[in-house]
Amino acid sequence: MKVRNKETLEKAASELVKQQKISDLLISLVLKRGCKFFLDQFGEPQVQLPDRPAVGYSISGAVFKRWVSGIYWEDFNEGFSNEIFSQVMAALEGKSQHEGIKVSLSNRIAKTTETIFYDIGDDINVVKITPSGWEVVKAEDPLFRRFTHQKVQSIPEKGGALEKILDYVNLKNPEDKILFLTYLVAILFCDIPRAMIIATGEQGSAKSTLLRVIRKLIDPSRVDLLKMRSAMDELTQMASHHYCLYFDNLSYLSTESSDSLSGFVTGLGFSKRKLFSDDSDIIFELLVAVGLNGINLVAEKADLLDRSLIFTLERISDSSRREESKFWSDFDKEKPQILGALFDITSQVLKIKEDIKLPTRPRMADYARVAAAAAVSLGYEVDGFLQAFEKNIARQNKAAIDASPVAQTILEFMSIRDEWSGASSDLFTELSNLATANKLEVGGSYGFPKSATWLWRKINL
Repeated sequence: MKVRNKETLEKAASELVKQQKISDLLISLVLKRGCKFFLDQFGEPQVQLPDRPAVGYSISGAVFKRWVSGIYWEDFNEGFSNEIFSQVMAALEGKSQHEGIKVSLSNRIAKTTETIFYDIGDDINVVKITPSGWEVVKAEDPLFRRFTHQKVQSIPEKGGALEKILDYVNLKNPEDKILFLTYLVAILFCDIPRAMIIATGEQGSAKSTLLRVIRKLIDPSRVDLLKMRSAMDELTQMASHHYCLYFDNLSYLSTESSDSLSGFVTGLGFSKRKLFSDDSDIIFELLVAVGLNGINLVAEKADLLDRSLIFTLERISDSSRREESKFWSDFDKEKPQILGALFDITSQVLKIKEDIKLPTRPRMADYARVAAAAAVSLGYEVDGFLQAFEKNIARQNKAAIDASPVAQTILEFMSIRDEWSGASSDLFTELSNLATANKLEVGGSYGFPKSATWLWRKINL
């Protein structure tokens, strides 16, 4: 019995020695291949792979593990256990922590004071945009994170016109076209709050197409449009993985979701506990380009509407509708030059935006300055942009009223009187009777409230 125990211990000790030799060998191979180790802005250990210089990968992630497995197989034609990789990971995380090199990683777009870097998605090349122009260059330092849903972008080409994108969206009036084109430029300025884009209209008005066109131009993904999630954790995770956080076909937006979207637009800090951890947090700092569409205007809260561009689309006639396969084929052919034109305008905006003087400071002041500079770069006047922007603000107010049976009922109720006073229960009775007489829906997410309590909640939105 004692002999068997001794043999077991010796075998275990031999296995440990073997594992340590393999882990030491793996660390040596990784370092010889030219990997660089650093901490991201949240203090998480990252690695820059020699054949993927534009991206930082988590040392504990699947991509790095597969890469290490690949170079080990290449040299020794065998694999290694999870325990061995855990030893390698711990050592390299320690190296990252000890050296203390810090690099901020971005999603799709990174910005310094006068330079915007755009992630093409091939892990090697980036578009470098400065006030003097743009060019596709090989990345030297890690700039971006990589997510599995992201697709490689077309290589941009010079000589195009940004206005060509208007052939692929269902916008009719000149003000909407100005707002749309300037939005495309402003969306690249990842360090400022950007207006939330909302497309409404009946079925067949190409609401989803409008958002897909932007998504494919700015942030191509295997999942162009997303479904809204009610859980804050899920919504935050989505916001951290998508530069363009665009939601499709919404019929309802809860107060909690509305507050979250407002936070994503203006900037939101959020932390949650790591899985299987008692004291460590995952930190999120989110400033996201948000968009949504729906038949009805689901955004009702004033703070969200104040941050929105609202486009109301008309139904496309059957004779004007294009086959979808041909539509996207044509768009893909023109996209490289449209993208190049977008970068041309962005470069010009970097050059002139500090010289743009706005006579008033609207709610989204930073956005308005960049968008106004984009308008000038596109050949419009600042006043022309501001007039379009102000019309959109009026549209926000009208849309909020049109979408709210409570607002409609109160306006009609007060149209024949200067003031009214009384108990809240009496007001509820008066308004409820009027809503019923006007055949407005009562109850449900968008109907007139069924109680005085919910009536006051709707009034205070």
